[in-house]
Amino acid sequence: MRPNPFPRSVALAYRLNRKVQVDCAIFDASGRLIRNLYVGSQNAGEQTLTWDRKDGQGRNVNAGVYFARLSADRQTTQVKLVVLE
Repeated sequence: MRPNPFPRSVALAYRLNRKVQVDCAIFDASGRLIRNLYVGSQNAGEQTLTWDRKDGQGRNVNAGVYFARLSADRQTTQVKLVVLE
C-alpha cells in the first residue's frame, strides 16, 4: 500500500498466482462496510486497486482508521489504512 497514512488516495498492490475471483472491500473501524472496491475475476500477475477515500455513495470519508479486506483464491488478507484530514 502506498502511501499509508494517506490524505487523498491509496494504492493496494497484490499478486495473483492464477486467474481467480477477487473481492476487495473497505470497512470502518467498527466493521461497517464503507465501499465494495472491486468484485470480479482478475488474471494472474501483479494487480493494483486504488481507493480514493470515497464511500459507496461517492462521498469522502472522514479521517480515521479503515481496513481493506481482499479475498482471492480462498484466502483473505486485511490491511489497516489511516486516512489523514
